[in-house]
Amino acid sequence: MRIFLLVTAFSLGMIINRSTTPKKEVIASIEVLPNYLWHIFASSNIWDKDTSPYSDKYGHTVLQTDREFIYNHRELIAWANGKSGDLTGGIFFYPLREKIDIGEYIALLNRLTDEMKGHVPDELYRICLDVTAIMGRNYRYFKDNVWPEIKPLLEDAKAKLEDKFEGHDPISEWEKGLGLTYPEDKKELVLSYANQLDCLPSANDISPVRNNFGITADESTINYVYDLIIHEIGIFTIKPVIDSLYANKEINNQFNLDNNIIYIAFETFIEKKKDDIFRTKPKIFLPQWADQYKWFYEYYKQYDAAGAAGIDSLLKNAITAFGVEFDPSLK
Repeated sequence: MRIFLLVTAFSLGMIINRSTTPKKEVIASIEVLPNYLWHIFASSNIWDKDTSPYSDKYGHTVLQTDREFIYNHRELIAWANGKSGDLTGGIFFYPLREKIDIGEYIALLNRLTDEMKGHVPDELYRICLDVTAIMGRNYRYFKDNVWPEIKPLLEDAKAKLEDKFEGHDPISEWEKGLGLTYPEDKKELVLSYANQLDCLPSANDISPVRNNFGITADESTINYVYDLIIHEIGIFTIKPVIDSLYANKEINNQFNLDNNIIYIAFETFIEKKKDDIFRTKPKIFLPQWADQYKWFYEYYKQYDAAGAAGIDSLLKNAITAFGVEFDPSLK
């Protein structure tokens, strides 16, 4: 994401998998603040969904005027598929880089807002002041009345997710399959409820270590989230390659930028490699770009690579080949 105030971040958790030999662990945590932020977002329907089970149940716990304000400024906050609003980073991603409480969160928003004064339009500055006030005044009711209902649901889901990871070492499997070293010492899963219930963005990268995943305790969701976590570990293992792709001016042309081609290319590569390494059943991982996804998947079936240089070259070649076939400017 390339946006004002966007920085990535992550938190602490509970060990899912141990062994007698040192290894890079996958851990999970249940934290109040991420769930509160999702509570505000879902209750305010900032993704403008036709239905919102979460809002139907808990929307009344957020002041109506506050929900309307957040909804009316949703383009500044909502994000998906690598794109986001001008305030997304400061409101969600940057504060969650580590575990903090509501007091620290509000203090951080105040500091970020103060730093913006004089550097952004006055209207945007005033919106930030209002958002900070909204986040502060709705927290106590959430903590006292909503969190006691949500926390046990997350604890149940967390236990089931831990069972899925029992006896598995996905980081090591990715390292072997890709010929790369996972760059961190662990993967931390910050679990939240509302974004899974309303089918909102999940697998949110809030730091090189921490990912936020929406989850509920039913079996199909646990299986889906487990699969998504495996995918995200692969993404972080090839992070240097991804950075190289976005820095390459030759493939950052208007066609690729307008159509998210670089994003689709590396997401498809990891999904294809996940199917190979973990023997998962192939599926359309990016249904909103099904045709492009299928094209790249078939390309990777013909060509394979390992190691940073080999993967970097493969993805650049794939993106170039896609452009030759579909970019109107090259015809």
